[in-house]
Amino acid sequence: MNPAVALCPHLASLELAALPIAPTDILDWRDAPMVAIARCARCDRLGLLELVEWDRQAGVRTYTLAGLDPRPLATYLRDLARGSCDPGRLAKEGESLLAASGPVERIVSLSADDGRVLRVERA
Repeated sequence: MNPAVALCPHLASLELAALPIAPTDILDWRDAPMVAIARCARCDRLGLLELVEWDRQAGVRTYTLAGLDPRPLATYLRDLARGSCDPGRLAKEGESLLAASGPVERIVSLSADDGRVLRVERA
């Protein structure tokens, strides 16, 4: 974790109305986004989402949200595109990206049906 990285005021808002996640910004998928990038629509800053709870019955996915510097993401995506014959490398690349994110600032619950923001809380 990099304590110098923070969410922009828009992504950090407790009144967050939308948190669009582009398909190309989903970094890990297991029946749903597990790790993804949120891009602020106002200032283009980044947030890193990690799934922490999935209530299938209620149709709610809950994520942590932390700031992310774009440089480690660019490195991660570049290295991912290059590929590797080392099966452990992808895990190391992912760990490096997570380590470059800021502290978790928000807990965000999204509708599993349409991705609507249902709740935003301070972490």
